[in-house]
Amino acid sequence: MLLSGCFMSDPEPYHFGFRVDGGRVEVFFPLCPGEALTDVSGFDMTRKQRELFAASAPTSPEARAGRVVVLGVSDSGGPAWAPEGFAERTVYEEVPVLPKFLGVGYRSARRGAEDVADTEKAAAAVLRPDQYWTGEGPRTAEQINQQFSCNAPR
Repeated sequence: MLLSGCFMSDPEPYHFGFRVDGGRVEVFFPLCPGEALTDVSGFDMTRKQRELFAASAPTSPEARAGRVVVLGVSDSGGPAWAPEGFAERTVYEEVPVLPKFLGVGYRSARRGAEDVADTEKAAAAVLRPDQYWTGEGPRTAEQINQQFSCNAPR
């Protein structure tokens, strides 16, 4: 018996944008027009995928549009895993240590995706104010969004 088949390879992974600057970490998640984040999560991929934070119900226009500060400043003035612009947040590590490999994921009504950043490379990257570090080099938010055909130039 002869079997013939076609196997589709996995699609290329989506690349998110990362900015690591002075202990602050901002992530840009690619989205289509009209699409909004519903939740985000973060993991320390350096130490056995330990969960760092989770957030849902975005309240700010920036968070809904995919631009999220995931490591910022706490109310007491120290660093904190506190995704900004979300109504519901859970922090699993109160004393944040920026891992070498930071995994982040998101969901929207249309999709879910994950990416991992080498935070040392992201911090060392020379970026313009409108750029983010990605696994494929510096990209603008528009370039990151163009990974989806809904955003392809016409």
